[in-house]
Amino acid sequence: MRISRRTILKQTGCALAAASVPYQRVSASMVNTKESPLTIGIVADPQYADIPTLGTRHYRQSIRKLTDAVEHFNEQRVGMAVNLGDLIDRDWDSFEAMKSVLSKAAQPFYHVLGNHDFEVQEAKLREVPERVGIP
Repeated sequence: MRISRRTILKQTGCALAAASVPYQRVSASMVNTKESPLTIGIVADPQYADIPTLGTRHYRQSIRKLTDAVEHFNEQRVGMAVNLGDLIDRDWDSFEAMKSVLSKAAQPFYHVLGNHDFEVQEAKLREVPERVGIP
């Protein structure tokens, strides 16, 4: 049986997203499924960079698109949100613009790190997880 690359990436992304969420013991008083089901907002590959469009990649539009997603998640009152990787495309300073958008989220926002998140200056590589809030 042959499994497509897309299937592997989707399954791996879901597993990594689940693994990035900190463990918290849930008590019976915290759960009321009739009134408040768990809802999760998911975004993938925002890939922001302050550079011109290249082919079909509209890097600067990532801020507006992530803003739209955060506003939608806030309106829907999702319980948490997950970015499945590549918050930025390159450059350490790109994190600041995206973190500014994420600061408007009403829910906790968790991150899975993607390869583009590490396209920063070598001296900053070890700081990437902390920059997006991963201890």
